[in-house]
Amino acid sequence: MANLPPHTRRGARGLGIVATPRERLVEMAKKCHDTGLSVAIHAIGDRGIDLALDAIEEARRQNPRIGIRHRIEHCALCTPRQIERIKSLKAIPSSSIGYMWEVGEAYVENFGPEKAMWLFPHKSYLEEDIVTSGNSD
Repeated sequence: MANLPPHTRRGARGLGIVATPRERLVEMAKKCHDTGLSVAIHAIGDRGIDLALDAIEEARRQNPRIGIRHRIEHCALCTPRQIERIKSLKAIPSSSIGYMWEVGEAYVENFGPEKAMWLFPHKSYLEEDIVTSGNSD
């Protein structure tokens, strides 16, 4: 855990850093979507993934273009409800699953055992016919 930044160490459960406010994220996602570009939004925890999905959903709602596949980078803690949203939006979860080797115990400690069971749920993606990928960041 010594390699983790202070906001991810012990006692940080329930916290996170939202680097881009929801309104700005929606605005940027919509601008990209409208011009035919896919977005790749970095989101690790469930709150960040919800924000990313909200932005993708709003862009698609305002302009239902087909053929654009938006990604959520890292997508580490993805709940069953979020998996359903990813599927309906045809988004692509792109997880850095290699982190589990080095910092997996810290993930479990920070997210808690209930949420930790939804870390990197690639089997669930496959069962739902969701296109997914891994990355090395």
